[in-house]
Amino acid sequence: MIVDINQNEQSAVHEPIKVLFVCFANICRSPMAEAVFRHKVDELGLSDSIQTDSAGVSFSSIVANPHDRVIQILSEKGISCSHQSRRIQTADLSHFDYVLAADTTVLRSIWGMGKGKAKVQSLMKYALGSDYTEIPDPIKTDKFELTYDLIDKSTDGLLKFIRETHEI
Repeated sequence: MIVDINQNEQSAVHEPIKVLFVCFANICRSPMAEAVFRHKVDELGLSDSIQTDSAGVSFSSIVANPHDRVIQILSEKGISCSHQSRRIQTADLSHFDYVLAADTTVLRSIWGMGKGKAKVQSLMKYALGSDYTEIPDPIKTDKFELTYDLIDKSTDGLLKFIRETHEI
């Protein structure tokens, strides 16, 4: 029996890395992170290698667009965002490779859902050199620019980590 090792390697290379960003209601931090990260991935021509989505831990059944200030800031940066809020599902923990939480409360909620193949972590883990350990909720702080800056920094680190780890 002859096994084509190159064929197996190629199929493994073509399986995209799946990243899910999670915040409370999926209208500010996580859709912003999804849009910023996707923009960076697209700019590098890696959209076939890395897929992204976002969700919230809130039990709200109302489907909503991202907050107007999120859309405004992203638009000013040349980043598009078209997302409908959704709640994270237990199946997401097995579907995604990385599930990244905006803050500790969200992280604990995700951990409480069980386990899957996903590496569940704080997104700020990837913001090397930052004094922040969480991304503050801009609905509470009204600091949407700070939210953007923290997401921009952490997604840079995340993208670097994924590219190095998965050699893409």
